[in-house]
Amino acid sequence: MDARKYAGYLAVVISPAVVGLLADSLGIDEVSAMNKYFTSSAYAAISDEGQKLWHHSPQLLASLVEEELRTGKFTYPQEAL
Repeated sequence: MDARKYAGYLAVVISPAVVGLLADSLGIDEVSAMNKYFTSSAYAAISDEGQKLWHHSPQLLASLVEEELRTGKFTYPQEAL
C-alpha cells in the first residue's frame, strides 16, 4: 500500500477503532486514550506501513498498546516476525 493511502487508512480506520477500544478497556475518556496511543512505541510501529501491523485486528493492536502501558514494551505478534 502506498504511503498516502496508508496514512488515510491509519487515520480513518485503524486509529479510531484502537482508541475506542483503549478508552473502554482502560476506563478513560477518548482524549486520554488518544494521548496514550499516539505517544506509544506501539503506535510508532503500527504507523510504519513496512512493519505490516495494519493487517491485524484493532483488538490486537489495542492489546499491544495496553501491554506497553503495563510493561514499558510490547511484543510483536508472532505472524509479524
